[in-house]
Amino acid sequence: MSAPTCPSIDTLTPLTTSSILTTNCLDSAFYELSSIVNIIWLLLCAFLVFFMQVGFALLEVGSVQAKNAKSILIKNLMDGAVGTIAWWGLGKCYFTGHCLWLSCMLSNVVQC
Repeated sequence: MSAPTCPSIDTLTPLTTSSILTTNCLDSAFYELSSIVNIIWLLLCAFLVFFMQVGFALLEVGSVQAKNAKSILIKNLMDGAVGTIAWWGLGKCYFTGHCLWLSCMLSNVVQC
């Protein structure tokens, strides 16, 4: 869904301003604000998830012998890497609603 167009202030005169123009301008401003809030929320949640990964890594390293600490840290690093790739492939599609690569695979289109 595209944002409604809002006329520039230079083109508005007192005779052309109506409730429709005002509603379109408010819709446009709300659309932009909601997009920014969604992006900030997504980044905040990603930030918290990665810090939880660090916390789980420290918890697991503290509960194993020192010789196994390296393998536990590598496992947690790979968990974060695989999770990031899975989010890029599936979660972003779910969050934004734009599943171009998935629709291309399902429709067997060679070039999308």
